[in-house]
Amino acid sequence: MGYRSDVIFAVAFKNREQMEEILAVYQMDEKVRTHRVIEKWKLCPEHEPPYMVFRGDDVKWYPNYGDVQAFEHIVSVCAEFEEHRGFEFASRFVRIGEDDADIEIDDHLSDDSYDLMDFLQDCLFPVRRINCSL
Repeated sequence: MGYRSDVIFAVAFKNREQMEEILAVYQMDEKVRTHRVIEKWKLCPEHEPPYMVFRGDDVKWYPNYGDVQAFEHIVSVCAEFEEHRGFEFASRFVRIGEDDADIEIDDHLSDDSYDLMDFLQDCLFPVRRINCSL
């Protein structure tokens, strides 16, 4: 069966036009096409700010897996657009593993996109709870 995790990966954009341009390039990547990951993202271009989010429950999330690399490729595409076109973005990845202490958070943001990161941090964060049914 292997080690499983729950993951959520979200990317927020400055506006719909920038989101659509980035997604057009992202979808051209071979791994993105092969693993059909664009179909697994929930796209919310009408939201303010526009965003995309992937949720995976009980998944194997290893950096050497092709589908994981395809999901993570969105950050590289966004960074390229930031560098060459000045596009703003923020991304947040949260993974909770099977072990209690296994929590990973990975944030990326372009210069001056703190409002986008604030949006993601307000909406996406790990929570561990104690349940008691005594």
